[in-house]
Amino acid sequence: MSLRNQIIRLAHENPSLRPHLLGLLRSPGLVTAASPRVAVNEETIRFTDWVMMNLKDHPWSEREMQTYLERVLGVDPAPYVKVEKRGPQIEVGDLLTPKPDKSPPQNQEAATQFKYQPGTVEKVEHDSVLLKFQNGQTARFFGTSTGASSGLFRFSEKADYSDAATGKKLFEAVYFAKPGDVEPYRKHVVQEYIERGADRGEDRQSPYYSGYIVAFKYTKEGNVICTMNSQQRPYPVTFSPAAGGQLLYLGEMRKRPTWEADFKRDLAEVGATLG
Repeated sequence: MSLRNQIIRLAHENPSLRPHLLGLLRSPGLVTAASPRVAVNEETIRFTDWVMMNLKDHPWSEREMQTYLERVLGVDPAPYVKVEKRGPQIEVGDLLTPKPDKSPPQNQEAATQFKYQPGTVEKVEHDSVLLKFQNGQTARFFGTSTGASSGLFRFSEKADYSDAATGKKLFEAVYFAKPGDVEPYRKHVVQEYIERGADRGEDRQSPYYSGYIVAFKYTKEGNVICTMNSQQRPYPVTFSPAAGGQLLYLGEMRKRPTWEADFKRDLAEVGATLG
């Protein structure tokens, strides 16, 4: 059981302690629970808690990330290459994916049903498009352009990078895309735990990622980014410290620093606080 869940259980069993426990729950390290739908095990949840509790005030700089990846990958960041992007107009044959959190009300039901699944456009009409998904089902989405008007976005297949210089090693990371993402995430999770309980399976996303680094390059602005084909997401995830992202941990799989003793110490300190 993670530290967060232990504190929540104490809160449920000891109403008199709840005002004190709420402050602990608001710590970012205590609200990074992975949904059962996210591919992380219990040990990884505890490791993520340890990162959040011990490293949350020390995010990586762009220089740290670049220096580390140059060493472990054995390559320099690739130079920026301008890529011509397709316009928003949807055409037959396009591969799109619906995102419920960015869909208009008229497309919410279909976007939720086929959440993040790739679908091929079979027909484009004057006010809508018809998508066929990999399971053979079809769905109509109103709107004929990608973006907020339809909730449909262009989908890129995850490639096999096992032969690429950046794809020979598996990595894991704890990352927030923006500093402002931490606080809403924390408040949402705490509120849902208080209202629903720790044992319910809410559809939340952990800040933990694991997979191959599929891109390590400069951006148009001259910043350095890396992109991971994350096992926890149906789409690649880009880490960009220079753009405000908070990279709290990045390392090779099965090469974590010694953390279990620190985690036990953290538990003991919390127990002493509650006692």
